[in-house]
This record gives sequence, structure tokens and C-alpha cells, in this order.
Amino acid sequence: MDELMLAEGRYEPKLLRAVTSIHEDRFVSVRFPVLSIAWLHRVNRICNRRGHPLHWFLMGIIDGDLVETVLHVVLPPAATSIRDRLHQLWDEQREASGNHEFLRAAALRDEIVSLREELRNLCPEPIEIQPEHVMEAIRRLGYAGGFE
Repeated sequence: MDELMLAEGRYEPKLLRAVTSIHEDRFVSVRFPVLSIAWLHRVNRICNRRGHPLHWFLMGIIDGDLVETVLHVVLPPAATSIRDRLHQLWDEQREASGNHEFLRAAALRDEIVSLREELRNLCPEPIEIQPEHVMEAIRRLGYAGGFE
């Protein structure tokens, strides 16, 4: 996929890079249908036109904010709160390990395992990211223009 993305232009498209980086999330399994990837490429070509409002809007947001907003759009509220707690525990566990607090780190690991299982039960199948989800996330971040 990287070859396809880089063949589209001289740089990796911001929208495509940000949205597909959801795969790097440690706790949620997502899937991008081919039509969603094609839509992202089409929107990228459109917003790379000089002066398109979406281009300027995307330049002003952080990729991580877009990823988090897309996940908040597609996940059920209970899964979102579990995922947020998992990220907090993950950070605490890294800090405890770094400070040689191994008993605390082990207790945090056990809590992480338990919450991961709970999240898997809430979202047993990979979540499909559709173009509507991406558009909704961009709108929640404050974009009011068109996508064409």
C-alpha cells in the first residue's frame, strides 16, 4: 500500500496517512474496505488542489487528533472509555517499569489483560472504517466545507 500512496504524489498524503495509522492502535482492530481506501485517495487528490478548504483545514490539525476522533465515531461509548483507560494504564505500566516498580507494573499488566479481553468482547470483529466515518470525524474537528 505504501507504494500506491507514494506513487500518487511526492509525499505521503496526510489524510490517508493519518486515517490508516489507526492500524497502529494497540487495542482496537480495524479494517479498511477497498472502497474506503479509494475514497481517501480521491479526496486527497481533490484537497491537494491549491486553495481547497479541506487542504488548509487538514494542514492545521494533528494526525493523532484525527485518528482519535475517527475512533470515537466508530467505537461504542463503552469501548471508547475502556480504550482510553487502557492507554492510561499502558503509560502507567511503562512508567512503573522504568522506575523499577515491578510489582506495580505486574498488577497494571493484569488489569490491562482484563480490560483488553473486555474490549474484545465488546468489539469481537474488526471495525470497518467507512468514508462516512472519516467525514464525520473531520466535521467534529470543525470542518464545515465540502469534500468534493
